[in-house]
Amino acid sequence: DNKAYGVEGRYDIHNDEMQILVEGKVKVLQPHQIKAFSLGNQIFVYRSFTEGEAALKGYFEILVEGKVSLFLRRTTKTKRANPHPVLGSVNDDFKVVTKESLYYRKRDKPLRYLKRKKKAVLTALSRKKKAITQLAKEERLNVKKTEDLIRLFSFYNEK
Repeated sequence: DNKAYGVEGRYDIHNDEMQILVEGKVKVLQPHQIKAFSLGNQIFVYRSFTEGEAALKGYFEILVEGKVSLFLRRTTKTKRANPHPVLGSVNDDFKVVTKESLYYRKRDKPLRYLKRKKKAVLTALSRKKKAITQLAKEERLNVKKTEDLIRLFSFYNEK
């Protein structure tokens, strides 16, 4: 209904859900009921995306908005922890590892995975390939760094 609400909340990466505190209880927000969710300076949206041939939906942090937008998706995996070389392990220890993946979107199409490679970035920003290449060279931008990709996507969307 295009209204903003201020509530205490958190993003549960492992379950890919937004949770809020209501009367001392944690409640899960239904994605179809909200446009966006803000945590500090981060803005999250629920979007369709492709992973291989699969069409999925999930939460993304908006990094750059414009003609070609840049998004960050966080996921988790549980891995067996290596036992300590001296102390060993007495149970099935595991650790949770967070993975960050970048996606981009042109207009209202589903989000597409963005490899952190020069060729993939130039394909995503193909209309200004020369200007992007020149900017990357002049400012020594590295496509493996998220901050540098934000700079490239912001530059692309400026004009």
